[in-house]
Amino acid sequence: IVLTLSQGPRMITVPQIPATDTVAQAEAALRAAGLTVASATQAVGGQSYSQIGTVAGTTPAGGTSWPENKPVAVNVIEGLALPNLVNQNINSIEQWAGQNQITLQQTTVQSNDPQGTIVAQTPAPQTPVKPGQTVNVSVSAGPPATPIPNVQGQNCNQAQQTLQQAGFTNVNVQQGFFHKNQATGTSPSGSAPTSTQITLECGSDNPF
Repeated sequence: IVLTLSQGPRMITVPQIPATDTVAQAEAALRAAGLTVASATQAVGGQSYSQIGTVAGTTPAGGTSWPENKPVAVNVIEGLALPNLVNQNINSIEQWAGQNQITLQQTTVQSNDPQGTIVAQTPAPQTPVKPGQTVNVSVSAGPPATPIPNVQGQNCNQAQQTLQQAGFTNVNVQQGFFHKNQATGTSPSGSAPTSTQITLECGSDNPF
């Protein structure tokens, strides 16, 4: 019995495609190398609108070793490459959007990120976008406010523990000259994000 084992498809290095090539020229170069050309081009983003319609390499990239029977797509710039907007301030992105004729659709969401920070975007970064297109962004309303415990009259150490247990770990103790070792209040009071510095006003251990 003679067994003939397949060695798999022939591997071919994808050629580098010059940016000056047309789609037809790029596809011809791929076929000349022995590769299979995809039935449709791959839409990608560019650095400026002036590049729309030009060739920007291939998928997979030039220099990749690729099976001869697996399609290779020619990349064509169809818009501006959308940057990563997450963690950016909405004010700076509004300026960018205005300069590039992009419409921002904003949704305010609760988040631990600072107020005005973009926490999500649609479409994803590097997606090609065109003038007049809408980009959706979720913008942080700031950290949620937590009630600050009323510690007035508590022992100073106990008051500090009460604040920390409520989530306020950034406590600054301010000693006064009256109300021996007792908490007289906090600044601020009411409600605040747990990251806020709380000044705990206390009497001195040695008021005299």
